[in-house]
Amino acid sequence: SSDLCGSGFQVAQLESESLVDLSAGMEVPITIVDNKNAIVTSATELIVDEEYRITIDKVRIPVGAVVTWNSSVTPGGGVHVHPGLTPRQGELHCEAPGIITVSVTIESGGQTFNSVPRVLSCIPPLIVEPAPTPAPGAEIVTFRIPAGTNQGPWNTLATTVTVFVGQTLRIINDDSIRHRLHTNNAPCNHQNNDSQPGATFDCVVVRPVNASSGSTYDHNIGTAARFYVTAIDGRALYATNCQSCHGAIATSEHRNATAAMIRTQINTRPEMMNLNLTDDQLRAISYSLSR
Repeated sequence: SSDLCGSGFQVAQLESESLVDLSAGMEVPITIVDNKNAIVTSATELIVDEEYRITIDKVRIPVGAVVTWNSSVTPGGGVHVHPGLTPRQGELHCEAPGIITVSVTIESGGQTFNSVPRVLSCIPPLIVEPAPTPAPGAEIVTFRIPAGTNQGPWNTLATTVTVFVGQTLRIINDDSIRHRLHTNNAPCNHQNNDSQPGATFDCVVVRPVNASSGSTYDHNIGTAARFYVTAIDGRALYATNCQSCHGAIATSEHRNATAAMIRTQINTRPEMMNLNLTDDQLRAISYSLSR
């Protein structure tokens, strides 16, 4: 065999296996899994420098067949494919972020059989920082991963969880499998370890994020298992919309103002009527005024 970075490898004189014979026009089925044996789908983001296993499924590879693993990348990306533990397996890992394409070709008896090319994205490895400890007296918002979620989304865009910077989002796993929150360090740091069934993870909200960004999902499953959460930074909103008239938030004359009180002022004071703030944004400002 030969190991060809970025262009695949070839294996000759493979042993027979008692599976379905190759037939004319057949597409060779392949499966890709990560190091936890989770199946990689088109929605999965591969992590640079993590190993993934590719397997030719369901078909018998005839003696004397030549198997070629093919891979290509967009400019700036990088991918490496090399032989796996058995003749029908390959191992791949991304060398740089980008879009990669992976496929396999089997040549046997004068015929060529191809798999459908798999197009996948590679992202940089995550920098996982220790989770901050919730501040004393921090307000806790609870979200429960529903029983039966399995490998599906945790919630929907219509049931987005809204939290404010400074709060703690407590995620309780009511499902029967383990889950792990993937973030790009917003609204909280990426979860270090899996939450087993019944376990709790405290997501200390430190940065804003919009649910539509798609950056929060189950790390073990991928983007098919979205978690829709929006985090709003009330202090930043106050600084932009309120501070010029009412002073710094720590010494504002409107400390502990409720969202309803702020809305009334916006609706009745001419100098404030140009403010275009949602109810959730007003709640975030009110929360920050009470800290």
